[in-house]
Order: sequence, then C-alpha cells, then structure tokens
Amino acid sequence: AASVALVVASLDELWRFHQSGIFLVSNQHYFPYTINQAPGSISRISFFDFRFFELMQDVFMSSTTIDSFWTELIARFWFDYERRFFPINEYSLSVGRVIYLAGVPLTLYVLYFKIVGLTMRPHDLKRLTLLLFSLAFFAAPILQTLRLPYYSSMKAVFVLPGLPAILCLAALGAATSVASRAGRFAAWGVVACAIIVGLLNVLSQAVLSNDAWSLGLSGPLWPLPPLP
Repeated sequence: AASVALVVASLDELWRFHQSGIFLVSNQHYFPYTINQAPGSISRISFFDFRFFELMQDVFMSSTTIDSFWTELIARFWFDYERRFFPINEYSLSVGRVIYLAGVPLTLYVLYFKIVGLTMRPHDLKRLTLLLFSLAFFAAPILQTLRLPYYSSMKAVFVLPGLPAILCLAALGAATSVASRAGRFAAWGVVACAIIVGLLNVLSQAVLSNDAWSLGLSGPLWPLPPLP
C-alpha cells in the first residue's frame, strides 16, 4: 500500500512539474501577497523554541509567535490560529486557551509512545516504514518554510496526511501500557482531552464562524487584520 501511494504521489508531482516547471509547486508561487507575509526571511525564523506562554496570552497569530516555527505549526494543529476566520473576543480567547491546554497531554502522550513503539524489540520493517512516513510529513513544512519563509508555509496541513502513520506507531507503544492501571488511567485521560478539544472546536466553528461571516471574512483576497 505504501509503495502504491508513493508511485501515485510521484506521478502526480511529475505532472505538476511538467505543467508548471516548478518542482514541488505551491499555490504560494501564484499569489504575490505572500512576499509581504511575515517573517519573510529565514534569519528571522526560530526553529528551536516553542512559545507556549506567549500563545496562552494570545491564542491567535501575533507578533510574539509568528516567527517561531514550532509555535506556528502546533498552534495551527489544535486551533484555528490565523486571525482570519474568528472574531477576537473573550469567548474565542478562552476557547483557544482550553484547547491548547487539553492538547498538551495529548501531544506528550503521542510523542512518548511513538518513541516507545519505535524502540520496541524486535525491530521490523513495518515500524521503520511508519517512522519514515512520519518524518517525511514533518519534513514537508520545514522544507516549505526554508523555501518560502512565510507564516503560510508553517501549516499543520502539511503534517495531517501523515497522522495515520504517526498514530499507528504511537498506538503500538501505548498498547504496552494498557495492561497496567496507570496506563489505563492515562489512556482515559487523553481520551477525555481529545473529546474536550473536539467539542470546543465544533462549538467554536458553529458560534465564531457565524460571527466572522457577519463581520466580514478575511483571506487571500482580503487584508489580514494588523498584528498588535
């Protein structure tokens, strides 16, 4: 299955290259507004920090987080982080903070058991394949940002297609702990966090998106609200 997916993806990319003349073509090549996006230069981007406290102060894109690669990536993964589709008010700020807080144990749980699943013995080709797929999808936004150093490159959407591989490997590791009482409590805890994140995202879409439509959307053809 992995080989078939690789062949199909390669053929699609070859077709895109034939049509555009650009290897790994992006829609950013066709929208001139990207050249005005922050940070705008690799020298202005930090790849070695995660600004959680700054993110909790302002759950949306801000001048304090826009140049931090991992803050941008993780924030977009859990919440509609861009200042485009939600009005910024006490409700949206509160929802974002709770989602980020609930996302912390989920993230740590997956990372820890991904390492456990990877280091389990005996080693086999299947787990190596899952690891390679996971790393490939994490490499995508990094390479895109190196090529086009804008916040529109630091998106979780580049990683999301690799979630099955990421979660399968983490599940193998988590399976080693469910026999213990502590392992079961941890599993139920992350399930509760996942439910909280899911429900709040649904509620925020239902409530805040309606306000955004009423107030006027922002997007590629509309100006982004100025950062504070």
